[in-house]
Amino acid sequence: RSAAAAAEAALAEAEAKAEEQATAAAAAQTAAEAAEAARLKILTRGGELKAQLAQTVAERDAALRERDAARAAVAADRAQLEEAAAARGRHSQEVLLREQEAEALRTELGALK
Repeated sequence: RSAAAAAEAALAEAEAKAEEQATAAAAAQTAAEAAEAARLKILTRGGELKAQLAQTVAERDAALRERDAARAAVAADRAQLEEAAAARGRHSQEVLLREQEAEALRTELGALK
């Protein structure tokens, strides 16, 4: 009977150890699942940050293109103004020459009288 009692005690001890190991395995599984969830969260956040960075870069590039287009428009306006000023200068010179020619003709006509 003592052998049966010893066997029963050993069986109870083995069952208790098995229960402890099952609890430890469940805790390890829960920890592994939590670690995987954290890893996925980090990857997701990393993806979000990459997308946000790409958006920021795209917005910066668009702003730079707008700036360059504005600079080109200003340069075109400046060139147009310079051309208009040059044309105005040429016109003024032509008018001055005509006035000088007319004055010379008047002087000649006055001398002829």
